[in-house]
Amino acid sequence: MPIARPASPGPLRQGGILKDLIFYVTGETGAIAEVEVPFCVVLSRNCNALRSPNVLVAEIRCYRPEAFTGILSGEMSFDEARRTMDSLRDGDGTPDTCYVGPLLDGEQRYAVSLDRIHSVEVPEGNARPPWIEKHRVFQLDAEFIRHLQVRLFSSVAKQGFDDFTWWPTQDFEALVLVGKKDVGDLTTAHAQAALKLKDAEHKQNVHPKQIEGRQSEVNNVAARLDEAKELLAAYQTELDRRMGGAAKSE
Repeated sequence: MPIARPASPGPLRQGGILKDLIFYVTGETGAIAEVEVPFCVVLSRNCNALRSPNVLVAEIRCYRPEAFTGILSGEMSFDEARRTMDSLRDGDGTPDTCYVGPLLDGEQRYAVSLDRIHSVEVPEGNARPPWIEKHRVFQLDAEFIRHLQVRLFSSVAKQGFDDFTWWPTQDFEALVLVGKKDVGDLTTAHAQAALKLKDAEHKQNVHPKQIEGRQSEVNNVAARLDEAKELLAAYQTELDRRMGGAAKSE
């Protein structure tokens, strides 16, 4: 089943995808027009969408998930890529975003922004069908309408756990070990990159571009190493606190 399909003739319903509407938000100086909002999706239940003069919608924006970088890099196996796509669809870690994929020909993906909800005034009477025909372009599949309903509820009901200290000590110990392994691997990679740079610097007739490339590699690995150390530090500190200082990093 597709996530969305071309709209069929008929009244406006939940899951209808509209185009060419302008939305506003309240700024410090008054109403500010939103930009780059190619589509929106109807959130109102069918009885309201069919006849109400005010219909609730959520913006649909261009979406460039980092997950695609990993998939298209070729570094993932087929199974990993498949599971990544499932995670993207299910919204793991992104409760305010509901993935809808490409809506037009091409590679551009889209997602519903559940933190950008508006009320749209829809004409009543004889003016309503022409307005719908003008603005409605797609319709979510029935299964994904249900998915959208659940995601909308989750976007306001799901409580995040930014404070990682709720994790059990055993989990912390495992995570710190993994973090130390990452730091160790990156430390080795940094030393290897630095040796390659030194080797290039001591050779004669080495093109400057080669030295620049190896220096760039050293810098990139160093940045990743610093990031890994910084990320690990908070977890190590919490584990040390729990273990009374016995778990301090070597």
